[in-house]
This record gives sequence, C-alpha cells and structure tokens, in this order.
Amino acid sequence: MALDIEQTASLLADLRTDHTPLEKLPIGCRPYTTEQGYEVESVLRTRLEDRGLGAHAGYKIGCTTAVMQEFLNIEHPCAGSIMANTIHYNTADLKLKDFQKVGVECEIAVRMADDVIIEPGVRPTADRIARSVGACMAAIEVVENRHVDYMATKTPTLIADGFFGAGCVLGEENPHWAEIDLEYAAGRMFVHDTEIGDTEIGRGIGSAILGHPINALTWLVSHLSQTGQILKAGEVVLLGSITETHWVEQPETIVVEIENLGRAEVTFS
Repeated sequence: MALDIEQTASLLADLRTDHTPLEKLPIGCRPYTTEQGYEVESVLRTRLEDRGLGAHAGYKIGCTTAVMQEFLNIEHPCAGSIMANTIHYNTADLKLKDFQKVGVECEIAVRMADDVIIEPGVRPTADRIARSVGACMAAIEVVENRHVDYMATKTPTLIADGFFGAGCVLGEENPHWAEIDLEYAAGRMFVHDTEIGDTEIGRGIGSAILGHPINALTWLVSHLSQTGQILKAGEVVLLGSITETHWVEQPETIVVEIENLGRAEVTFS
C-alpha cells in the first residue's frame, strides 16, 4: 500500500494538538524508510504552522552523540524542524500540561549568517560550513515523548513526527564563537532549587557531537542537499545533546551552561 503523506502529516498534527500519544500509525500512513519519514515531516511543518506553532525556523539534529545513539538505539543522526513560536530566548516559563511527556537536553546551537549553497557533486566540508555560521550559543532543547512506546517505534515514524522536537530555549548569541574551541567546550545541565541547591543531571563536552559540533552542521547541509534543500540565513540549528535526556515529571527549573558560550534556563510549572 502506498504511503499517504498528506494524511499521515495531518494525523500526526492532530495527535500533537490533541495531546494524544501515538501507538501505531495505520498501514497507509506508516513510513517504512527514512526518506519517507522526511517527506512526511516536511508536510507536517505546514500542518503545525496552521495550528499556531509558527513558520519553520530551523532544525534540530538528534542522535549526534554516542550517549544519545545508545539511549535511543539509533546509529545515525536524524533531523527535525524547529517552529518559530516554540523558540524562547534566555529563559522560558512552560506548563507541564502543554506536553504529553516533556524532557530537556543540553545543546550547542548556531544561527546561520548566510545561505549555504553547495555546488552539485561537491562534498561540503566543516571549514566551508563554519564560514556561514553567524553566532553560536548554549541551548536547551525541549523534547516531547509523543509515543506510547518510543523504544518500539520505528525510526522513520520518529522522523516523520519531528524526532521528539518540541522547541528550545536559546542563550545569548556569541558572534565570536570561532575564537572558542567548541570541541573542548564543557557543558552541564542541572536542576536549580533555591532551597536545596543545584542538582547536576548531566555533563558532556563538545567533541561528543560527531567529534566537533560543526560536523553535525555539515551532516545537515549534506542531508538537505539530497532533496534539493538548503540551510538558510537566519535559521537556527540545534546540533545535538551532549547529555542524556532529562524527563521532567514535576515542577522544576533546569539550567544549561556551556563553557564560554553562556547559559539557558527553563522553568516548568
């Protein structure tokens, strides 16, 4: 049976809006390859924009570190869209009731200064891609488990649904990021409590992201080029989590700090 991309995208958008966990897609709405998953996710962007999430504003890249590949049992990076109205700056106050099961990740993010146009047949290099990065920042990715059992859900379906993406909190942008050795930048994530103090929930280093964070961006450029797309000026890219996901099960404040890049903070109530 052929995949009905439009119907699948509409179904996934409805489930997200209704806060209904996905158990299994109907046969005609079930992607079987990563390519089909990305085709659905591309249409899903429009459906989510229609539901008030804002326009497509960038990308999240998942599974770029060994800790996350092991955590999800997926051996390669996966990309998803970031919608404009889910982006917050420096701090965010979010409601637990607005998510099915929400989590946070400690990330390095970039904002593009230029369109990245690679000539056909030319393999993008990290040096070339780095020249198009306008700023780098610490970030929190807000993720959402929208699946009854995500460990049993096939990768194409996870991709079709945006690969857990639910937004982000971006720290202060650093336009002088090239002066920082990103691969050696240490990051940590902790729960902040004014009464009992801070409790660290994750720690990592930039080199965990495919050896260097810009390598993840290079992967994304190559991935987009396979379907005739480009990474555009102004778009934000989350390069991957250097810590395992922290699932938020009660009201709390989470802070991410990346060495020489700053911090981001989110409070769930």
